[in-house]
Parts: sequence; structure tokens; C-alpha cells
Amino acid sequence: MMIKPRSANFYARLFVGVGLMIFILINLAFYYESKSIKKTVDQQVWQASWEEVTHGANDTHKHLEQLANEVSNWDEVRQQLSDASYYFYWRDQNLRQSAYFQAYYDQIELYHADGRRVAPISKSNSKERNFLPANIAVNKEDYFILDGQNTVHFLQFKAIYDADSRQIIGYIGISSNFLSALLAHTQFFFTQKSSIQFDGAQFDKQGKLSENQLINSLVFLPTDNPVNEYLWELILSFMIQTTIIMLVLASVFFALFSRLIHRPLLNVIDYVNRLKANPQQQAEQYHHYPIKEFGEINHAIYQFHQERHDTQAQLNAQNALLWTQSRRDGLTNVFNRRAFDEAWSQAMMQKHHLFAFVLFDCDFFKALNDSYGHEVGDEVIRITAQTIQENLPEQHAVYRIGGDEFAVLIDNLDATQVKEMIQRCLKALIDYPFSQITIREKLSFSVGISMIMPDIDYPLAELPRQADIAMYKAKQSHQDKIQFYCSQMEQDADTVLLKNNLLNTVLDAIHTGRYIEMHYQPIVSLHDQHVYYESLIRLNTPTERIFPNDIFTVVNRRRLEVELDKQVIDKVLQSFINKRLPAGTGVSLNLSGKTLLQSDLLTLVSPFLPFVFDYKIVIEITETSLIEHFDYVSVLLTKLRAQGFLIALDDFGSGYSSIRYLANMPVDIIKFDMSLLRALEQGDRKTQTILLATANMITAAGYQLVVEGVETRAQVALAKQLGASHIQGYLYGKPSPTFNAPISIETAIDK
Repeated sequence: MMIKPRSANFYARLFVGVGLMIFILINLAFYYESKSIKKTVDQQVWQASWEEVTHGANDTHKHLEQLANEVSNWDEVRQQLSDASYYFYWRDQNLRQSAYFQAYYDQIELYHADGRRVAPISKSNSKERNFLPANIAVNKEDYFILDGQNTVHFLQFKAIYDADSRQIIGYIGISSNFLSALLAHTQFFFTQKSSIQFDGAQFDKQGKLSENQLINSLVFLPTDNPVNEYLWELILSFMIQTTIIMLVLASVFFALFSRLIHRPLLNVIDYVNRLKANPQQQAEQYHHYPIKEFGEINHAIYQFHQERHDTQAQLNAQNALLWTQSRRDGLTNVFNRRAFDEAWSQAMMQKHHLFAFVLFDCDFFKALNDSYGHEVGDEVIRITAQTIQENLPEQHAVYRIGGDEFAVLIDNLDATQVKEMIQRCLKALIDYPFSQITIREKLSFSVGISMIMPDIDYPLAELPRQADIAMYKAKQSHQDKIQFYCSQMEQDADTVLLKNNLLNTVLDAIHTGRYIEMHYQPIVSLHDQHVYYESLIRLNTPTERIFPNDIFTVVNRRRLEVELDKQVIDKVLQSFINKRLPAGTGVSLNLSGKTLLQSDLLTLVSPFLPFVFDYKIVIEITETSLIEHFDYVSVLLTKLRAQGFLIALDDFGSGYSSIRYLANMPVDIIKFDMSLLRALEQGDRKTQTILLATANMITAAGYQLVVEGVETRAQVALAKQLGASHIQGYLYGKPSPTFNAPISIETAIDK
């Protein structure tokens, strides 16, 4: 059948109509395909934004948890729980200026173990908003709270454990501005930071939100995608323009569309897909586009990906640097406690034939810090770390695990090699010219070492504790400052340490004052029979009485001398306040060397000042605490004497007994140790001559001389021969909880 001939106009209209129809169909297909691409990209940006925000919130939550744990393990936090005298100053000054306080913290408070806040809000903080409760339930869970200004605060409560017993001694509460912490801790690429907020409807009526509901309460907007929007606008503009042109040249448009539009667009999509498939590698890009805009889009995508790749590389470098810095101590640049914990965990997973745990400590560092200031103290710590590291082989690292404590882990060396290495370090420390940083005293250091050896295979986990025991032994020694742990050390520490009930009783008494009972032994004057009493501590529980040997074994091992002295001062002070002390008598207090070196000693004994004119109040110190820190202690004792206190040098003859100090010692009374009386009683003629000459020098210099341990009338005669001004011993009375008059004072002394 032949086709009916048509006019050229018909075929022209048909051609145009077909061309328009084809163009319309192509445009519709292109439009929906482009819209689908835009939707896909938008969904991907939204998904990336969601993952970025939720990941950032979770990381911030973990980071705040980590920071809270670090604060709860801070030694100064435990100190505030045990003695909150300067709590407000510590919280408002020291804490805020420390590395533990973060800019997004609202508030930090300490709580006792029963949930009570250590102290109320100070006046200096009265204008600040407080989110932490006055009291908390034990094991209180963390939660979020929404305040009246639609700000979300994260409230954390962490238990604080005793460093030794690992018992809970209190809690720390931390309130943080969670959004500020999130923005500070997280870098956002796909999310508008200013749009991040929290949906208040997710919080309960009290404005609280549990931790597991945090993610559901987040509200945010993804960042605008300029490439996607630009591409979309360009496509729409192009479609409008080509539609107008197609009305005139429909047939030409169809032919050009495939080459100029569709194919380049597919190339761009292919390029984007290849970038998505290998985000860490730069895909080869197309360089020949008939239309300039497609080349610009391709180049823009390339630049965006390159910048993102460079940014990620910088972030990785920064993270690597931060990882290194987080394991270095900021003061000394040696490894810190975090690095030590990692090294120790790694060591615990390995089997060792030879392994040594070495612990360095600067003796009396706190006193040095208080005397010369923290800048000098910090310099001592820096020098100590640097000196130890310089004298160790390169493969052995130094870890700063405490204020002035450093640890070294040594593998595959026997005891002789370890000792030679540590002796080299200790000699370098002792020889260091600390006078260059204004320190006048000669510093001493103690080293404790515990080892795993073929013949002595201790559990690896026990080495830190054993090294600590050995270091304590080194501190007690004036000669052997390097001590290797042996089981005998624990036996020498006395069986009291192995009796948990006894240990707990002593610790409870030191921290609470419970069970402490002061006994008083008379000290009798040979000239006018006046009496004063030496205060001696006992613990009197419902089941037993604990005597000084057991008490001081625990105190010295746990380094609680200052805490015990504070309890003794308080108990003796009550005797004055309650008027139990007979008129015309007095009391002597025994203070440890550590208490003597406290910067607040004058404040500590100041409550006795109202009584110094009516009673004889004597502060007894040991030779060691005076002579080892002669310059510092001399100034302090001179101030005490000016206030009306008398100073007694206790146990003369059992320590240094350095005659050259007699002329300049700022003391009033010398107490002859009972061992000197026994030596005078049983010794040969040379010993008697030396002791009599020493006693004569003491009395000639103007000191009162007290002879201790007098139990017989014959010993009274020897005391008189020494020139004693006072006598103390069982002959006149045993220690008693009451202020008893001396026994047979009229008949015991021959006038």
C-alpha cells in the first residue's frame, strides 16, 4: 500500500512534533534522573551528618567519663576528702587552675561516702548556677539535665577510692555543659554546628534525661552541599534554555543532547562513584568536556575531594602528635602514668625470666616544696627525671607515676646489673649541684627495687607493692638508699600489718579520732618538785588496747604521721579546754618530723596559745627531724619559742648526737634517752666519763636536762650525778589516762 503523499509542511510539522515529543520525553527522563541523584546525595549528606553527630556525642560522652575518672584519681581530691580545711580555696583556685579543670565544666563538688556534700556552696560562688545536688544516693547514675535556658548539662558522679585499700572514701560530682564539650571535642564536616541542639520534649518533667536517651534528643541540620545545589541549578537552567531553543531547532537539540549533556553527566557521576569507592585515592578525572560548566563541576569535585583528603591527613598527623603528647609528662617530658599503665599492661601479658621494677623517690620533697616554693620543686622534679633518664641505657624509659615518684621497668638484667645501673643514677642525683637552683640542703633520694629472678619468682602483679615496701625501707635508712625487696621486709614491718582488723582500727582512729585515748606520764623536777606530763597515745577499743609500737608501725608504713599528730593535738587540747590539767603543771607533745616540716605548723598549734602563760607546754622533736633540716626547722622553732612554747630534743643519744649542734640548737630541754642511762649504769670508765662530760656541756649551755627511763633509786642518784633537772620513769609513775601525781615524790628524791 502506497503512502499517501503529504506536503512538506506536514512532514516538517511531523518532524518538529516528533522532535518535541522526543525532547519532552528526554527532558522528563533527565529531570527525574537528576532529581534522584540530588535526593541520593542529600540522603548521603544527611546520613554522614547523623553519623558525625552521634559519633561525636558518644565520643564526647566517653571523653567526659575519662576526664571524670582522671579527676577522681587525683591525689589532691583524696586529700580534700581527708582534710577539707581549705576545700573552698582548693575548689575555686587550685582545681580551676589545674590541668584537670576543663573550660566547659560548670561545677565540681566532692561528697562523703554517705552522699553528703563535703561543704556548702562558698560565698565566692553564690552567684554561680549550681546543678549538682546537695546530697546524692550511693552509686548514683549519671544523667543529663535541661536548665531554664534550654542548656543541657551532663551530671557525673564518680566514686573515689582509697589509694591503698581501694575502698570508697567519697564521690566527686561534675556538671558539664554538654553542648560546649561536644563542640570543643568534635570537628564537624557535614553538620552545621550552630544548628545542634536538644529536643526538650525528650526530657522528663524534672528536666532530666538518662544517658541512653541522649542520641534521640539531638536535633541538627546537615551542611549545605554547594556542589550538589550548583549542579541542580545548572541542570534546571540548562533545561529551560534548551527547551526554548528546541521549539525552533528540535531535531538539532535531540542530536546534541546526547553528546553535550547526557554523556558528560554520566562521566561526572562515574567520577563521583569512583571517588566514593576509593575515598583515600584520587581517581583519574575526565579532562575533555564540550561544555565548560561540566569541566568546572568535575574540577570542583576534584578540589573538594583533594581538600578533604589533605584535611584528613592533617587530622591524622595531629592525632598522632596528640597520641604521643598524651603519653608524655608535661613537666619533665618523660613518660607519664598513662604510658606507664600501658607498658605495665603489656609487661603483664609476657613471661619474664628476669624483670625488675624500680621506684625512685625524693626524700622530704613536700617539705622542700613548701620551703622553696613550687617553682623550685618543679625544677627538682625536672632535674630528677632528666638525670635518671640520662644515666639509663637508651632502651629503658623513665615513667613519672606520681608527684616525685619515678618508675623504671628493666628486662633481662640480673640483680647485679640492675644495682650497678641504679647506683649510677643515684650517684648522679646525689652529685647534682642543686645549689644552682637555690637549694641549700643536700637532697637525698630513696630507691626500692623488686625483681623476678630464676630463684625468686614473685607474681609480676606484686612487684609495684614490693618496690614500694623496699623504697620505704630505703627511706628509713641513712646509708643504704637502694633496697631490694625481700620477704623479711614485710616481717620487719611487723605482724600488725598482716592483721586486717588491727590495721583497720588504727586507720579508723587516725581518720576519725575514734578509740584514741591519751595517757600522761609525769616528768618530775629535781629542784622544786614541779611536775609536767608527757602525752602518749593509746587506742582503747571495746575488745583490746593497742600500744604505740603497733600504732606507729601502721602510721609509718602508710605515711600518716601528720594526720596522727593532728588527732593527738586535738585530744590534748581538749584536756586544756575541759580544765582536766592540774594548775601549775604542763604537757609535752611529741611531733613527728613530717609534721614539723608542714608549712601550717604554726597554725596547727596556735589553739594552745591562750594556755602558754599558765601552763608549761613543751613540743618534743627528734634529733633526726632537727638536724636533717636544721636551717628550716631552726627558724620555725625560734618562732614557736617566741610565742611561749618550750622545745625539747627527745631521745638524745639514740640518733645523730652531734655535739657541734648543741651551741646553736633552738631548744630548751634535752631528753637523755634511757639507753644512755643504762650505758652509764653498766659501762666502763671511758663511757661514764664521756657521758658525764656530755651532760655537763648540756647543763653548762643552759639547757634543762631530762633523764628518761628512771626505775630505781640508784638510777635517781646517777641522774643527779649527770646534773639532770628533771626525771621521768616508772619510779614516779606509769602513763595513765588521768593526770596522776608522781608516786612517793617525797621519799623518792633525797633532798
